[in-house]
Amino acid sequence: WCQHVAHYQVRAHRRFAAWIESNNKPMTQTHFADWLDERVADVVTPPGAEMVEMVQWLEATSQSSFKSVINLTNGRTSFAYSDPVSLKAQGHDMELPTAIILKLPVIEGGPDVGVQVRLRYRLESDKLKLFYRISNLAAMLDEKWDETVSLIQKRLGLPLYRVA
Repeated sequence: WCQHVAHYQVRAHRRFAAWIESNNKPMTQTHFADWLDERVADVVTPPGAEMVEMVQWLEATSQSSFKSVINLTNGRTSFAYSDPVSLKAQGHDMELPTAIILKLPVIEGGPDVGVQVRLRYRLESDKLKLFYRISNLAAMLDEKWDETVSLIQKRLGLPLYRVA
């Protein structure tokens, strides 16, 4: 009597797991466009198709400059380095959205929820790299775990214990 134990492991939904797997990993423009195109249905703001098109047509240019000034009277030296990056799409200046909103289930069997993803880009050696960071990922996963535990407790009417 009272010797039975049930184990339940909360799993990320396969769609969300794909976003977690590539979180904070720089991709080439082509790879990012293809990757995003495969997940276009997850992106709701701005619309996924617009994001894919924007990424496909994106051009980034950098114009680095270095300036050095030496004052012979007092020996002071000042340096200035500037490396502005400009973005264009189909020849027009543009700004890449700083964030996009996804709508997808976070955990297996869970409802679709809004997930904020911050977009980032880098221009390295004349190569454009794009990546994203899922906002507050650890806190979101903890919240979804707590919601799942509460739901199970309510339906079972029994206490549940979290084992690390």
